[in-house]
Amino acid sequence: PMAEKLLIRALKGGKNTRIVTLNGKKITKMPSSLERLPGLRTLDFQNNLISKVCPEINTLTQLTKLNLGNNLLEEVPEEMKYLTSLRKLHLFGNRIYRFAPGACDGLQNLILLNLNNNQLTRIPEEVSRLKSLTYLSLNHNQLDSIPKELCFLNNLSELQLSYNKLVCIPEEIKFLKKLQKLHLVRNNIETLPEVSKKWNQIFLWLGKYSLRPNGEWL
Repeated sequence: PMAEKLLIRALKGGKNTRIVTLNGKKITKMPSSLERLPGLRTLDFQNNLISKVCPEINTLTQLTKLNLGNNLLEEVPEEMKYLTSLRKLHLFGNRIYRFAPGACDGLQNLILLNLNNNQLTRIPEEVSRLKSLTYLSLNHNQLDSIPKELCFLNNLSELQLSYNKLVCIPEEIKFLKKLQKLHLVRNNIETLPEVSKKWNQIFLWLGKYSLRPNGEWL
């Protein structure tokens, strides 16, 4: 099949192979031969049938972008902690209901995490270890609360939490000094915390209403 041919070609490049793209190939299992590609920078397995990450992914310490969107994963894999160079992680459109213990441990360089369209009911406190994160998207999940630890991600500039079950926003949101965009469409939020100066700097999406950076409601 085509997927095998593409992989064989990538393996011939060995340490010099930088990109592997195997989109929509009905792959059910990540190939263990990935360990023979230590120089890989981008790995794209979007639109497949993968339910688990292969342990050999641990060797890809130079990987900067991993796309496992639209697969069958049920958790943010523990193996992510070994991908210490990773900057962009796409896990949208899976069946993810939890973060595996330790998954966040080695992701100090991660700037983008996309977990849209999953089944998360909570965000673990360990998310605070993602020190470089600037963009976090959790639209279309089952979240009913935000841990205050999320508010200690000092570099976060965009936070997407639309289509969840949130009833409130923690007051600690004021600690997100670099936050510029906050999406909260289709939740059950009654009131916002009293941090009016902070809201003046944020473009806030709350369904019908939007708040401009100058504090005017649209």
